[in-house]
Amino acid sequence: MMKTIVDHLRAFWNSLADFLFPRVCVTCGARLSTGKRFVCTCCEQDMPLVRYPSFEDNPMARRFWAFPAFVRAFSFFFYQRGSYKTRILYEFKYHHNPQLAVYMGRLLAQSPTFQGFFNDIDCLIPVPLSVERQKERGYNQSERLAAGISQITGIPVENNVVVRVTDNPSQTHLTAMERCDNVRSIFALTPHADALRGKHILLIDDVFTTGATLVELSAVCVQIPEIRFSVVTLALASYTFYSQ
Repeated sequence: MMKTIVDHLRAFWNSLADFLFPRVCVTCGARLSTGKRFVCTCCEQDMPLVRYPSFEDNPMARRFWAFPAFVRAFSFFFYQRGSYKTRILYEFKYHHNPQLAVYMGRLLAQSPTFQGFFNDIDCLIPVPLSVERQKERGYNQSERLAAGISQITGIPVENNVVVRVTDNPSQTHLTAMERCDNVRSIFALTPHADALRGKHILLIDDVFTTGATLVELSAVCVQIPEIRFSVVTLALASYTFYSQ
């Protein structure tokens, strides 16, 4: 009886809060219905999901085929610069909204397109930020994505296995070749990496454009003996090469 009363009161206050302080969708600006967070139902249904038929053989995965330790790679949705879907990325990356990143990680992990993807993964490793960048932003958006995935899958997040040793400039306006040069030797393993011998790790980042950052991180992680690795990102740049 008491639980029912509390549930009704909570629903009442949530409805009142939505009326007095309406929450809006981060992508289209429409008012969110009670029970929805960050993204409205229409925008969730309109998400341009990645639907490659294979986790192991797709344009994203092919960037890692040179590594014998590679297992699979996938992304949640396609994006183009200027598309309203990029607002999701800008919101949690530049507008101090880490809970949106957690929410999107949960959506990704629950998506039917990822069925079976997380099988036999031992731990999640988000792409690390430099100390300076994380202090400036207040959080690591890739770690927040990993936290959301972990909440659904139960796979632990490991934040102390690899560190960023160089605070390299932003990749946003660089060419593919410049991106490769920009990320060279920016990561290093810590002594905690020894515990991952023989494990299957999942590398996590927010956006896959040329893949330069994740390829560089993979090159460092494969130094761990008997390691296997997979890759997942929230968004995949829908340039012609990647959408073939």
